Amino acid sequence: MAAAEELGEDREETMTFLGWAESWYRDLLVYQATHRSDDLVNLDMLAEIERQAATINLDRLHSSMQKVISAGAGIQRNLNRRMILEDLLFTVVAER
Repeated sequence: MAAAEELGEDREETMTFLGWAESWYRDLLVYQATHRSDDLVNLDMLAEIERQAATINLDRLHSSMQKVISAGAGIQRNLNRRMILEDLLFTVVAER
């Protein structure tokens, strides 16, 4: 809840975080499908991407990615940022 509150204070910061989260899940999906780093955005985090891609379930990965996309859409519609982030963070953590 504290992380959601802090991230939700500034709309631009919230959107930056969601953009990063979307790129992270995209990288995990790409790496899990190809086992190649050529198309990764977060190449500096390759070791962590390899580790997470090897352990995360594909359905959970898709679910988390969809949750991030939905959160961004909700914030674009000016919904309550803190509530959207709480829902996102609780869901993603619970799925781990």
